[in-house]
Amino acid sequence: MSIYIRAIDYEMWDIITDGPFMSSTLNVVKNELMPKPRSEWTGTETRKVQVNFKAINTLHCALTPTEFNKVSRCTIAKQVWEKLRIIHEGTSQVKESKIALLTHNYEMFKMEPIEDITSMFDRFTNITNKLSQLRKPILEHELVKRLLRSLPKN
Repeated sequence: MSIYIRAIDYEMWDIITDGPFMSSTLNVVKNELMPKPRSEWTGTETRKVQVNFKAINTLHCALTPTEFNKVSRCTIAKQVWEKLRIIHEGTSQVKESKIALLTHNYEMFKMEPIEDITSMFDRFTNITNKLSQLRKPILEHELVKRLLRSLPKN
């Protein structure tokens, strides 16, 4: 999904990961930033604010109805993304448990006695892709070594 979003508009990805642009002005009396009234926004500021809504729309269009129901009340793209991340990856504890289980499956991976090479490779790829999605990628040469070790001796 991140590649798709960056391909549409890289600034949109920044909004999703960092939060929305907030047009502000300095109140010299209080020496603090204050939200700038909409009537004073420049064209550039309007476009930057609009990117948040573009990001929300892009995310919404990619969701199933069930996922949409879980994030439809979010008004900031970063909130939508964080909620989706928790839905799909879980909390950090759940994520660590998933990584531990997948790592164990990867380390113990063997070709099943009645399994053909295509099915075995699909099963192996499924495990390694899930690890990558959880930000635990495995180097290519390690994948090759593990795959070769998983083949039967005969």
